[in-house]
Amino acid sequence: MAKAEHQRNWRARDHKKTIQVRLCSEALSRLDNFTARIGARGRAEVIERLLLADPGDHPEALFNEAIRLGRAALLATGQTEAALRDTGGAVFVLRRE
Repeated sequence: MAKAEHQRNWRARDHKKTIQVRLCSEALSRLDNFTARIGARGRAEVIERLLLADPGDHPEALFNEAIRLGRAALLATGQTEAALRDTGGAVFVLRRE
């Protein structure tokens, strides 16, 4: 009983929202591997870091995910190069050689 009450009190003070996500086996496996590789406390932490582009203590892991996503986008579009502009106006060029 004390544990359930403790969780209720904690959730009342927590500003985050709970969601449900359905993932295929391959995506779940990748998420679990990423969680273990960076030493995250759980899957939600990894998803949040990826969506917010927060490198945490392992910026190389975020960089690896960016490369994986960039490669997939270039392959899907048939392009070999893309210029990306961030919210600050900086331009980054992604090129597949």
